[in-house]
Amino acid sequence: MVKELLDHPDRRPGMNILIDSQETPLPKDMTFKYISKLRKTEIEGEDKELGPCRWATLVGDVFSYSKIHQFIITGRLSTTPVERKPFRDMQEAKKWLGVPDDYEIKWPDGG
Repeated sequence: MVKELLDHPDRRPGMNILIDSQETPLPKDMTFKYISKLRKTEIEGEDKELGPCRWATLVGDVFSYSKIHQFIITGRLSTTPVERKPFRDMQEAKKWLGVPDDYEIKWPDGG
């Protein structure tokens, strides 16, 4: 997914990101160990390419919220330029990202 973001022609360094994964809960067997390894092996390099930005992830269940929060915790001591936060409410996510209330997000594929 991040590769697609990095390669997208409309992407600009420092652009904030909103991921709506409400309909895609995270796997129940996702462990803290796995999340920590993922951060070290993949995420830190991708974050440097993304540049300083905010990344809001909209989730549809408590388990996914807790796993996103664990992921954020694994990066607290890193120098990543990406600030992440999980949300259960679209309006709160947009507010945190600085998206105006009247802005219409143009989702890919008519989303």
